[in-house]
Amino acid sequence: MKKTYSMKKSLFWLIPALCFLFNPNIAVIDVLPDFIGYIFLCLALSGIADLNDDLAEAKTAFLRMIFVDAGKILAIFWIFGMESAGEKSSSFLLWAFVFSFVELILLIPAYRKLFDGILHFGNFYESEMIFKKPRRAKGEKSTTERLKTFTVFFVSAKAILSFLPELADLTNFSYDERGAVLNLYQYIGTMRALCFIPMLIIGLIWLVRMQRYVAGLRKDSALMQGLDAAYVEKVLPRTGMFIGRSVSAACVALMFAAVLSLDFRLDHINLIPDALSFVGFLFFYCFLKKRTALKKGFWTLSLTVYGTLTVVSTVAQILFFARYTYGSLLRNDTALMFFGILVGIEVLKAVFFVLIGICTAHSFNATIAEHTGFIMSQHSHADVIAKHVQAVQKEQRRYVWYMLVAMILYAISDVAYEILNVNYGVMGTVNMIF
Repeated sequence: MKKTYSMKKSLFWLIPALCFLFNPNIAVIDVLPDFIGYIFLCLALSGIADLNDDLAEAKTAFLRMIFVDAGKILAIFWIFGMESAGEKSSSFLLWAFVFSFVELILLIPAYRKLFDGILHFGNFYESEMIFKKPRRAKGEKSTTERLKTFTVFFVSAKAILSFLPELADLTNFSYDERGAVLNLYQYIGTMRALCFIPMLIIGLIWLVRMQRYVAGLRKDSALMQGLDAAYVEKVLPRTGMFIGRSVSAACVALMFAAVLSLDFRLDHINLIPDALSFVGFLFFYCFLKKRTALKKGFWTLSLTVYGTLTVVSTVAQILFFARYTYGSLLRNDTALMFFGILVGIEVLKAVFFVLIGICTAHSFNATIAEHTGFIMSQHSHADVIAKHVQAVQKEQRRYVWYMLVAMILYAISDVAYEILNVNYGVMGTVNMIF
C-alpha cells in the first residue's frame, strides 16, 4: 500500500489556532485561552516541523507556551482567592509582569524560527506564495518577511499592553509632596480599556493577514505537493520516531489526568471536575491504541463508565449542597437517602478509577514489552541478549506498579474524604445542638 500524507490538511489547524491567539489579554485574564491556540498550532506543525530544524525549534517553544499559558488559570485562582483588594491588585501586577516577560522570551524567537523555516522551504521547493510580494508595496521584502516583522510587533505589543495598565498599582499607596493621595489605580478600568482597544485592532489586523497567508499557502499546490513528497520519502519511514512520540504524548496526557484528578473544593464542591481527568485518560488511550496491543474492549468500557460517573458525581454534589448540609442528615430522611446515593456514586467512581489504573498499567507494560530493550526498526529481540532485555523491562515495570499503587490509594482517600467529612459535619451539628 502506497503511503501518503497531506500537508494541506495538517496546516488546517492553523485556522483555529490563529482565532485563539489574536485576542488581547487583560493582565492574566484571557477570554479565548491562548494555550488552546498553541495546542492547535503544534498540531499544525506536527508534520511540517519534521522537514526543517527551524520549524522544529518553533514547535518546541510553542509546546512550552502551552504549559506557560495554562499557568494563568492557576494564577487567576491565586489572585481571586485573596481577601484584600490591595493584595489582588499587587498580584495582578506581579503575574502580568511574569507572564508577559516569559511570553516575550519564548514567542519572539519562536515566531522568527517559524517564518525562517517557511522561507527555507521557498529555497528548496517550488512555491508561488512564499516569496510573493504584495501589490503596491514599497521595498523588496516578500509577504512572508513583512508578516514576520508584523508578527514580532504583534507579540511584543500584546505582552506589553496587557501588563502596562497594572503599573498603576505602584501609585496605590503613594503620596505627593503636599500630602495628597496620588492614586492612578482608581482609573485602572479606563487604563485597561485604553490598552485593550488598540491591542484588539492590532490583533484583528494580524488575524486577517495571517488567515489570508495560511489560505495562500494551502492553495499553493506546487508547494504542498513538494512537501508531501518529501515527507513520504524522508519522514514516514522513521517508524520508531512516531512510536516514541505517541508514548511521550500519552505520558503528557496521563500527567494532565493526574493533576486534574486532584480535588480543589469550595463549599464542598470540587472546582476541578473529575470529568477533566477523564479527558486526560481518553487522550492517553487514543495516543497508545495505534502503537500498542491494548485490551480495547475493557479500556472502552472503563472509560465510558468512568466518564459518565464523573459527570453524574459533579451534578449530584451541586444538587445536594444546594439544598442540604451535613447537619440535614440527622433530621431529614430525604437528605440521608440523597447523600447515600452520592456516596454510592463516589464509590463506583473510585472503583472504575482503579480499573482505569489497571488498564493504564497494562498499557504501559504492553508498550514496554513491544518497544523497549532493542533498537527500534533496526534489530529484533533475537539480535540482543535476552537477559539484558528482561532486566531493562523489569526496571521500567517497577515504576508502573508504583503508579498503580498510588492510583489505588488515591481512590481510597477520595471515598474516605466523603465518609470522614460527613462524620465531622454531623458531629459538629450535634455539638451545636447540645
